[in-house]
Amino acid sequence: MFTRADMRRRRYGVLFLVLAAGLLIGGQTLLKLRLTGWAFVFYWGACFLFTGLAMLTALLDVRAVRRDVEEEHHHLVKRIFDEPVARKSRNNHLHPDRESLDRSPK
Repeated sequence: MFTRADMRRRRYGVLFLVLAAGLLIGGQTLLKLRLTGWAFVFYWGACFLFTGLAMLTALLDVRAVRRDVEEEHHHLVKRIFDEPVARKSRNNHLHPDRESLDRSPK
């Protein structure tokens, strides 16, 4: 069901989320008093970067899932409309009277 690209994209998304969450927790607890000046800016810039990468990865995943769903929908609709004769002949053995009903004048 999942392709290698799907798994890779989701692994990167999880990685970026874990890094952003780790930086957030670390910055609010252990490093709160130590981050001053440019260290503060670079640290929270990195946190913002990983959060943005996680969001971008999620958007790319949504786009890929929507594309896959549309392709599957197109394939199913095409399959349904390409096989109506075969389906009708398969179902005639279930209802032998159906053939006479189908040919009855209207």
